[in-house]
This record gives sequence, structure tokens and C-alpha cells, in this order.
Amino acid sequence: MGRGRAVRTRESIECWVLAGSDLVLLLHVAAGAFPPDGFWQPVTGGIERDESPRDAAVREVWEETALRLEPDALVQVAEGVVVPISDSLQVVKTLFVVHLRSPVAVTTSPDEHDGHRWCPRGDVGGALTWESNRSTWGLVRN
Repeated sequence: MGRGRAVRTRESIECWVLAGSDLVLLLHVAAGAFPPDGFWQPVTGGIERDESPRDAAVREVWEETALRLEPDALVQVAEGVVVPISDSLQVVKTLFVVHLRSPVAVTTSPDEHDGHRWCPRGDVGGALTWESNRSTWGLVRN
């Protein structure tokens, strides 16, 4: 009788930055082995020890876009969203959304992203590479 492998769990946030009535901020991860053209995603990142998901979201938005947000500006949309990464790793996400009046200047961190764009809401699903991001977008867009 075989024993199942332990699955590690990593806590993470995903923050969708919306501007006006129709635009969504997407960040581009540089090309790599897979996918070869890179991919588009929302702000996402791990939760550090002794950090709340909300504080992690504020920090990640700052680190990835240079946007300073007040914690109260974030609306929590969901928690406990499980994203299987491999047989031995899963990410459990807390999802946030923040609404801005209009698009603002964004400075991406070159260590993580090589570009950004304000994408029309109707085009977001088609721009995302990963099914997990399309699923979380489905939770946020409504």
C-alpha cells in the first residue's frame, strides 16, 4: 500500500486593479522556457510570515506597480481559492479588487515584469494564459 505524497501549501494573494468602468491592469511576465512568449497576469504574490492577506496585497501592488494603496481601498472578493501547481504544491489565494477612478501611471518591477497594459474588461479573459487566472477573473469581474 503506497502512501500519498504530502502537498505543500503556499498562501498567496491576487489583486485586480480596475480603472474607470472598463479597464483592468495586467502585468506581463517576461518570456521564459514556458510559455515562450511570457504571459499576462494581475498583481499576485506570496503572503509573508506574520502578514495579513490584505497587507500582502498592499505590499505586492506597491512592489509590482509602484502604486500606493490604503488597505481600506481593497475589497476582498474571495478567500481559500485553491490553485494546484503540481502533485506536491498548491497555492491558496485570497482575492482582492481595487477600483481607481481612471488609469494611472504604473512602474513595473523589472525583476518580475517586463510590461503592463490597461486592458478593456471584455478582453481580459482572452489575454490571460493560465486557467487559474481566468477562473479568478470570473470571480472578480462580477
